[in-house]
Amino acid sequence: MPKRGFRAALYTPWAVTFVVFWLFPLFFAIYLSFTDYSPLGGSLAPTGAVNYVRMLQDSDFWQAVRNTVVFVVGTVPVTTALALGLALLLNSQIRGRGICRAAFFFPSNMESVSLSTSAFLSSLSTL
Repeated sequence: MPKRGFRAALYTPWAVTFVVFWLFPLFFAIYLSFTDYSPLGGSLAPTGAVNYVRMLQDSDFWQAVRNTVVFVVGTVPVTTALALGLALLLNSQIRGRGICRAAFFFPSNMESVSLSTSAFLSSLSTL
């Protein structure tokens, strides 16, 4: 197989998944936002920008925007600082660094360990 065809064969599953699960839903949602669509039925009569004008005049929308801004401003700097501090701690030359790393990464490894253990034990029971 030529190099170009091989690259396309490797790229195609990602491209199909991207179009089906990201690009199509995005553009379809944008299209639906300009109609009077209801999930319970009805027509898809075009409404233009009426939905957006109504949204910008809604006090609940602006309250949601304020809540989102407060949440982002309040959590992003704090979590970023904590993550940076933890990364610096795990990379520093301190005694017990290996134990700190193991304790930090232990929960993320537990799922694969438990799955492989249960698969191994179930294969023993079939013998």
